[in-house]
Amino acid sequence: MDLSQIIPSCFDFKALVNTHNFKQEEIDLQSKTVIKVGHPTFDHYLEFIYAVYTKKFDLKSFLQEMEEGFNETQTLAFNALLLQAKYYDDSFEKKHHEVQKQVKKLSSEIQERTENFETKLTNLFFVSLIDKSKYDIPRIKFLKAFLIDTSKQVSFIIPEVKNQFQIIIDLIDGITFRNTNQEIKNQISPNYYFPDKAMLLNQLGEDLAELKYIETTNDFEKTFESQKIQSSEERLLWLADLPKLLYLLYRLNNKDEFVGKDRLNV
Repeated sequence: MDLSQIIPSCFDFKALVNTHNFKQEEIDLQSKTVIKVGHPTFDHYLEFIYAVYTKKFDLKSFLQEMEEGFNETQTLAFNALLLQAKYYDDSFEKKHHEVQKQVKKLSSEIQERTENFETKLTNLFFVSLIDKSKYDIPRIKFLKAFLIDTSKQVSFIIPEVKNQFQIIIDLIDGITFRNTNQEIKNQISPNYYFPDKAMLLNQLGEDLAELKYIETTNDFEKTFESQKIQSSEERLLWLADLPKLLYLLYRLNNKDEFVGKDRLNV
């Protein structure tokens, strides 16, 4: 996955600081403050923050090592924290730490407003990053899955970062209107019995096959699309006991009356 295509340019990043995203007084205050704490100009400050986001971690080398492992096994498997340490350039953090020491000498009000500005700028950076891939469904799905797996691994060692990962994962869902688009699909779904669960049925079919409750099928969702099964259609064979089937249909039907049982050969 070529992440370089979705990372905003430095020019685009600096363009985020405008009167649409920030009040003019916020921009003016930050411009004066960053010069007081060691940056020669406001533009230099923005370039430094951009470098912290994009250069403190050698993403190119990281992806190259990931790709080499993938080419051998066709799977991803790595220790995120070890690779981060391997390709991390802490010189940016040291410079940032020196600036932060100067910030702490300012009044508590200025400190808070400065930190709020930088937090908002960070959030805008991630919004612009995700926004560049909002129509590239395979890429956005890969990015979300990658963040979910990495979060599970990293938060085991550093629990406090779990919320940070979740915020970005939620951002992806928000920008791609995951729930709204799913509701649109539900409302136009051809599924007769479980239209509001249609997006879950294929995965459910895979899980049931893995549990040996049914035989493997590529048409599990289609089983529930028509009100009546045609005599020429191949029926699904339920391999587990009947109570499990009844409870499954009960849950699929939002814990309401049983429907669709005649769709299965029991």
